[in-house]
Amino acid sequence: MYLIHAAPKKIKLILNILKKVEELKVYETKLPDYLFVNVDPSRFLPEEFVTAARIEYFKGSYTTFLKDAGRISELIKKEIYPPGTPVRIVGGRYEGFSGIVKGMSGEKYNVEVSVWGAILRAECPPSEVKKTEARF
Repeated sequence: MYLIHAAPKKIKLILNILKKVEELKVYETKLPDYLFVNVDPSRFLPEEFVTAARIEYFKGSYTTFLKDAGRISELIKKEIYPPGTPVRIVGGRYEGFSGIVKGMSGEKYNVEVSVWGAILRAECPPSEVKKTEARF
């Protein structure tokens, strides 16, 4: 993941150029002078934009910045578990219990959780769900 920082007018021009490249995923932020892309954008931009903008490799040290920018959930690698995937709940109210993914509701997984022999429905954010072997 790469972070691009430039003046807001330049960012708009850079955004228009990068949106035309099929292999790139471009993420806008709530901050008008930052963009994120999934691969190094330097080879797709004219030299004057590369020298005018600051392009940095995203190493994960921008966590607070990303949270403030409102895009951290889109940028952090998260696995997509299809319906029927057995999972273990690793955080929240049902931590330690197992379940089966039934689908997604917005950014959260709908999970049928086995709690002391009863099957309950829970909505869990991706950070609280880990894929596991079916053992219940």
